[in-house]
Amino acid sequence: MRKPEPLIDCSIDTDFDGQPECILASEDFFALIDPQGARLSLLFAGDEKGTHQIVGGSSQFSIGLSDPSAWDFSRGPMADPNVIPGAFAGPWEPYEITQLTNGLHFTSPTVQKDFILTENGLRMEYQINAPIQVQIPLAVAPETRFTPGWSERYFGEDTPQGWAWGIESGPRVLVGTSGVITTQTFADDLPALSVPGDPNYDYPPGHFIPIPLGVVTIQAEKDFWVELNIP
Repeated sequence: MRKPEPLIDCSIDTDFDGQPECILASEDFFALIDPQGARLSLLFAGDEKGTHQIVGGSSQFSIGLSDPSAWDFSRGPMADPNVIPGAFAGPWEPYEITQLTNGLHFTSPTVQKDFILTENGLRMEYQINAPIQVQIPLAVAPETRFTPGWSERYFGEDTPQGWAWGIESGPRVLVGTSGVITTQTFADDLPALSVPGDPNYDYPPGHFIPIPLGVVTIQAEKDFWVELNIP
């Protein structure tokens, strides 16, 4: 039986900010894309065990961690400079939106982005005219942190095309890219989370990432692609 066409709708103001967001959904995946920064605000995946969150901004879990003197309320979602406001956020400039057969095309003066639903998740295709760096905050099944022994269940590992992040015997996501990938997670230094702060200790960057995020950073100097596949 042929699967139904994906739902593509950019007419609903889902966060009540006065501007519509874009919904990109199929039987198995739901993506919420905010034209402000052309960013993936949320990604959910469904399977026989239920629905699982895959992507979410850092402000879903924590906010206000940066120096208050650095805040700029005119920047909207980036008022707190330490916030990761979703995946693939920015540049922060006006975008034109074109509907594709199974996705959306965003065009700004400096970049073009395609968000494309696939059978296994979401594919991003970038056309750029200057080097770029993008971040992906992976919020895999965050409700896990309310269960016994939850922190030891999260794990990350390298894969042939990138990196995997998820939960042992639970949901996970495979990140593949043609760019250069680096990763940081809240679990990079778990023992330090249970002891008092030490000003002489060299905390890894992941120590300051809100629980339970794993953050992927991708750098590229030419056109590139990124895939978020849910096995």
